[in-house]
Amino acid sequence: MSSVATTARAQARLFKAQYRGMDRPCGVALYDPVSGETAFRFRDDWADWAGEESAVLAAIAEDLPAKCAEMGAESFFRWIDDTLSNTFRVEDPQPVLYARLDQTADNLYRRKVQGERIGVMLPLHQRRVAAGPFRCEEEDAVEAEIEAPPEVRGGPGWFAVRVVGHSMEPEIPDGSIAIFRPYHGGTRANQIVLVEQTGPDGLSSWTLKRYHSRKREHVNEFGETEWEHEGISMESENPEFAEWDLDESRQYRTLGVFVQVLTD
Repeated sequence: MSSVATTARAQARLFKAQYRGMDRPCGVALYDPVSGETAFRFRDDWADWAGEESAVLAAIAEDLPAKCAEMGAESFFRWIDDTLSNTFRVEDPQPVLYARLDQTADNLYRRKVQGERIGVMLPLHQRRVAAGPFRCEEEDAVEAEIEAPPEVRGGPGWFAVRVVGHSMEPEIPDGSIAIFRPYHGGTRANQIVLVEQTGPDGLSSWTLKRYHSRKREHVNEFGETEWEHEGISMESENPEFAEWDLDESRQYRTLGVFVQVLTD
């Protein structure tokens, strides 16, 4: 014999916090006015979600369920409607049918809060990178922060720069903004990389090219075949531009590996 779940009516409240100048969902609450039962769900990733504002927002979220228990649900929900500010606010109640309040709160949280993607913000460097010979600029700073497209997950150290020149077209157009992940080692073979050259004067210059390491077979004194490093080529995507070799007497550093171009 199957059992039929009975349902009751609750009020659903969506909490939002100011983040990057926009209201972002950060939690939900359910309240059954008949039974007085409540259920709260708030983010647990405030540090990643809100940066330097995370401590204040997390403290507010942590305090609300305790205040509800102290004041009683009916008084509490009247209080938050009158008290919460634009920084941390609650939307008007919406009717919800539920069989189990906790389960419905979980489902509502997943849909309303976890389901909303927060864009990855990347620092856009003021310095331009050359899609050609090394381009030297004495100063560099973060010009702005830009939001990466949805398919770019980002991570620590990811960044963006403006590209000057036509040698990497059509992959990277002149004047475009290119996104990079930091290079932490491993193969660079056939990847498009951002390379920094440091001169004797201490000034650095950047270039953007496809990396190709050339090797050749070499027979050692024991008659064994080994691979011998021959050089590193910086290759263009545009066939009208010739490749060229890094001068191995200079100091170089791979700053990042190209991910994609940012489009409007």
